[in-house]
Amino acid sequence: MALALPACILSGCSRKAAVRDVASRLAGISEIGTVEYTVKKVISANDTSVFKIGDRKIYFTCIANVKAGIDLSGFSEDDIKADRSSKSVEVVLPHARILSIELPPGKIEEKYCSVTGFRWNFTPEEKRALLKQGEDDILAKVEKNGILEDAERNSSELVRTMFKGLGFENGN
Repeated sequence: MALALPACILSGCSRKAAVRDVASRLAGISEIGTVEYTVKKVISANDTSVFKIGDRKIYFTCIANVKAGIDLSGFSEDDIKADRSSKSVEVVLPHARILSIELPPGKIEEKYCSVTGFRWNFTPEEKRALLKQGEDDILAKVEKNGILEDAERNSSELVRTMFKGLGFENGN
């Protein structure tokens, strides 16, 4: 994408055509990931039941990669307001969202497991459910820690830089 913009400028196309070209290229990109957080998480369960003899305890550590950015699939030329005389441009971008969360299997470690009394070990399904709860908790916490704000700021800066390359000096 970055290489196509100078080609349009060098070939002498108008600024309006360049804006149209940028809009169509942005719409052709379904998502732009602009921030990635790496999060370490401890996931634990302590299954002590009054009606069963014994305890079941387990805990995992994992490292998750969370990517956030913007979805541009609905982006169009209507989302860009360019003024050639003042060399200003205003671009309406969608709000950032979490694009993906990945818990690589090699980064998940079962650190402790203890089953006592007449209790059964944790099943693979129970372990997967615990990891899913951990993933949900990670998402809730990274959203509170500003990943979406960082993604929006980075997305705006990326688009602003693209339009500066087209000769627009002022932009939002």
